[in-house]
Formats: sequence, structure tokens, C-alpha cells
Amino acid sequence: MKSNSKSRMSREERAEQIVSIGKELMLKKGYGFTAKDIANAIGISETMIYCIFPNKKKIIEAIYSKIFTSVEILGIPKEASENYRTELIDYFICFYKNVTERNMLEFHYLYAMDKSGNRPDLSLIEKSAPNLNGPLENYIISGINKGYFRKVNAESAAEFIYSAFFNFVFFHELFLREKLSAEELKCKISTFIDLFINGINKI
Repeated sequence: MKSNSKSRMSREERAEQIVSIGKELMLKKGYGFTAKDIANAIGISETMIYCIFPNKKKIIEAIYSKIFTSVEILGIPKEASENYRTELIDYFICFYKNVTERNMLEFHYLYAMDKSGNRPDLSLIEKSAPNLNGPLENYIISGINKGYFRKVNAESAAEFIYSAFFNFVFFHELFLREKLSAEELKCKISTFIDLFINGINKI
């Protein structure tokens, strides 16, 4: 992991490097990593770390901010079509991969279990994160307007499916340590989406 980088960097580049190494260390050590650990991994002085981040908590906040704001909203159409089941399955497969590749689950778990007092105020960070509910809420509204779904509260439905989906991913990726094949992933997400669709389908 040691980058041994003493080359001249801008303040922004160095901050990015510190956050990147800090993220790796958090995954290995939890909140127990130190600024000295980061400095040693990069090959710079601990003083240089504190010239950019005044304390460890600010480093942790920057790590979480990077994770939350890097989540991409990919694949959800603006309008529901008669193929809404396939559209939702494809979207949540993409979202599943997006979340797991960014280690979001591990960091959520670290946050939930932390007793060190170092964890940041996630409500502040989440304000700068992409609005996950919005595109799905609009998709559900279009499905209602087109007669595919019954009249439900689209905002509540979007919040519910994201909450349930995160629990689904937690269960498989974090607690079972289960790496699903592409076919298994599609099968499990299809089952999950069918349960959701059964709740909002027009009867």
C-alpha cells in the first residue's frame, strides 16, 4: 500500500491521496488508524498530514464524503415502460455493483459499530450525496400515470425499496460474505423486485 510519494503535489492532490490511503486503512483497522499510519504509507511527515487536515476526525469526514458523493445513479429510466420489471431489475443490479465496489457496506457497518467518538455527522455529508430517491420516485409516478402501478405514495415507496434493498445487500455481502455470480445476482434481485412490484402493481 505504501506509495512512497514525496513528489510535489498541489494541496488538493495531497488531500486526495491522504483520503485514499485513509480509506484503505479504515477498511483494515476501523477507526483505529492514525495520521502517522497514513504518513508512513505515503512516505511523508505526519506534520504534512496536519497541514491539510487539522485532526483525524476531519480525515474521517473526508473519507465518508468521498464514499457518499461517489455513488452513481445509473440506469433508471425517466419514464416507466411496459417493461418496468426488466428496467427495475437492471437498475438494481447496476446499483448493487455500484454500492459494493465502493465498500459502502463496510463503512456503514463501521459507522454503526463505532464508539470512539470519531465518526462524523452523516446528515451533513448526505446533503452533498446524490439524491437516490428522486429518480426512482419519478419513475414510480410515471408508472402510476401510465396505469402500470396503483396509486401509492411514490416518495414512501422509493424510500421503502432503497431501505429494504440496502438490508438485502448487507445480508449477502457483509454478513454472509457471499459473493454472488452474475446469474445468482440476477435471480436474487429479480425475486426482490417481484416482491416490490407485487406491492405497487395495479390490481
